[in-house]
Amino acid sequence: CLPASDLDEAAIETARAAGSQLVEIRANLSPGDTPPGTPATEADVLAQAALLAQQRGMLPILTFAMPDLGGQTLNVSHAITANALRGLVTACHVHGVDLASLVIRTNMVTAGVRMDRPESSAEVGRATVAVLTESLPPDLGGVLLLSGGHPLSRACEYLAATIAASGPTSPWPLSFAFARALLRRGARLWDGTTESPMAAREIVESCRLAALSLKTASAA
Repeated sequence: CLPASDLDEAAIETARAAGSQLVEIRANLSPGDTPPGTPATEADVLAQAALLAQQRGMLPILTFAMPDLGGQTLNVSHAITANALRGLVTACHVHGVDLASLVIRTNMVTAGVRMDRPESSAEVGRATVAVLTESLPPDLGGVLLLSGGHPLSRACEYLAATIAASGPTSPWPLSFAFARALLRRGARLWDGTTESPMAAREIVESCRLAALSLKTASAA
């Protein structure tokens, strides 16, 4: 995973030499740091980095999440996320990025983690699918969803609801790429060693639960 500003030919060649076929690229701004109505992501920087990766035969995964939404409503999260996604897609078109060979990793549409009343999983699923559908073209290579700082159990519920809401006709592959939610419980059990078996088992179990939420939603 690289900040977009650090991605250059040398970084890509290093990754290729290590056997990697993809590169995750990050660049986003706080909504508070951008003028109203402008995308809260460094869209041009991400698009240029994605094009560079594609020109070197690697699959770019563009990661951005909307920060500083801790006290915001679901509707605010919806508007900011949609605006950022549309800005990113526009920049990719401008720079000639092949959208079919691109994956976007972004947040689900939820209220902030500091809101008193969390929205229902069904509300999150519907809102997330609405944002993705209205903002992303059907020829995009795929979408990965972040946990958004929520605990694993809640993130899995939101994920299952989103997969269920997308239905079998989703135009792109849709899955998860949680980070904090998968590692949080294992990190508490880490014993300081490379193996750390208890932590490893906990991380594997967290991954199993997230994967199960995909299967449960697909079977519903």
